[in-house]
Amino acid sequence: MVAAWYGHIEMMALFVERGADVRRSNRNGEQPLQLAAWGGHLEAMRWLLEHGAPLEREGNNWGALHYAVFNGHQQLVEELIARGANVNALSPNLSTPLILAAREGRDEVARRLLESGADATARNDWGDSALTMAMRYDHLRLAKMISSPEEFEIAVKAPKESFGEAVRSAAVPPEIDVILKEIRAAEAEGRSSVDLHKQLLATTRALQASSARPAVQKAMPRPYMPPSMVITARRGRPGAERAQLMVDGQAAGPGVAATPAGTGEAAS
Repeated sequence: MVAAWYGHIEMMALFVERGADVRRSNRNGEQPLQLAAWGGHLEAMRWLLEHGAPLEREGNNWGALHYAVFNGHQQLVEELIARGANVNALSPNLSTPLILAAREGRDEVARRLLESGADATARNDWGDSALTMAMRYDHLRLAKMISSPEEFEIAVKAPKESFGEAVRSAAVPPEIDVILKEIRAAEAEGRSSVDLHKQLLATTRALQASSARPAVQKAMPRPYMPPSMVITARRGRPGAERAQLMVDGQAAGPGVAATPAGTGEAAS
């Protein structure tokens, strides 16, 4: 697995000579061919195919074409299609290679898939089509390519939010990447990776916890309120009136009794 990930043909040959199976899957369900395709290693991918690696996966699985399309490896896409790869292969979530090309904005890859018979109307288990993905991620040129003029006109007039929220792919945190490489190395060498998987889980949870901490909320500023005089009185109690100066909505000192009419003195 590690050799395929790095495209190291000599190392793959050594492992195969010692009994390694090019059809074996790792814990993520990936086979060496998918890892070579992900990394864009054309010669390594050819070597694996020539040494028994299956071009297609059984059932709904991520295949080499999915991986090559997602990362935009045009040469690998051409090679896989030329060898007969199914351009409408379904992933575990029913995504086709064209849906992935639309999501990532791979115009030329999408064009090649369409020329090879890719179904532009296919939808994944979320109901998203290639057109949905292209519009969601603002790949308008690609959207126009994969739709009819009528469909495209309707799409560009539709509210942006009707296509769902765009969630961009993010790089794997370096802490996770190091552990993943150690896991692949351990599995390739036949060593136990149980402790490494526990470490991976703990690290993932720690990163999730740190990123989920709420930001410090600043108090909302009060709107400005001009100074004012508030005078209160009670029915049937003449002379009980009180005056209170208010500044910015707050009482500015104690209130005072209002001067009763006709006395000229402050009431106590």
